[in-house]
Amino acid sequence: MPFLTLKISGADTRGKKVIETIKIFNYMKVISTKVHGVLDYAVSLLLIASPWLVGYYRGGTETWVAIIIGLASIAYSLITDYELGATKALSMSLHLSLDFFGGLFLMLSPWLLGFYNHIFEPHLLLGLFMLTVVAFSKSKVKRQVKVQRTGAIRHAHS
Repeated sequence: MPFLTLKISGADTRGKKVIETIKIFNYMKVISTKVHGVLDYAVSLLLIASPWLVGYYRGGTETWVAIIIGLASIAYSLITDYELGATKALSMSLHLSLDFFGGLFLMLSPWLLGFYNHIFEPHLLLGLFMLTVVAFSKSKVKRQVKVQRTGAIRHAHS
């Protein structure tokens, strides 16, 4: 799903009206679903461990926001229809939407939930990273086609 679609109309050499559609952000989708999956699990584990790694643990909202978003991300990554999903119950498009809203909430949570005076940097930076990954991730899984070689030649019958 592109973020921006540009439509240009004009005429071809014979005078026929032509409308060209350019999907701007489709060209910027450089993160494969497999790499996205690796990032999902890595960032989720980082989120869960961040209260202790960064040193902001005090058992409050600032801690639980990171832990819950990390655990939720692992849970829906496990059921996403991509290379690193254990089952294929959740489409990649829906997965990216969950990542987007999770990243946005994580990024804004220090101000929404009132702990910005204690800590905000990890939430802001990891949330921004999640949004960036969503913006550059492909939404279609590249499927491998298995070719079975047999000695026989099959003819198509119409």
